[in-house]
Amino acid sequence: MGVKELIDECKRLYFEDDYLGVIGICDEILKHDANNQKALGYKARCLYLLDECEDALMLLNNAIILYPQNDYFLSIKADVFMHYEEYGKAVECFEEILKMGISLDRKSVV
Repeated sequence: MGVKELIDECKRLYFEDDYLGVIGICDEILKHDANNQKALGYKARCLYLLDECEDALMLLNNAIILYPQNDYFLSIKADVFMHYEEYGKAVECFEEILKMGISLDRKSVV
């Protein structure tokens, strides 16, 4: 199965709330393409949803270094900070998104 098909499978499993399944597929994608933005985004979101916030934050910090203009990574990072009730840090993430000129009301994954 190619990367596109694996990403499609991630999307399907994500909407079925199979977050562990999504992480497994993302790990497979990342073995072959360590910097795949979609796989990084899906994995980070699923780690957060599974309350693996420290792992999500580590992944996000690295992803943001690679892709500083990816607002989705900052959005997930803000969610993690809100989970920890670190609202000031969440606001900083949202301010970075606003500086990019990107809408915050996006509902889709990556």
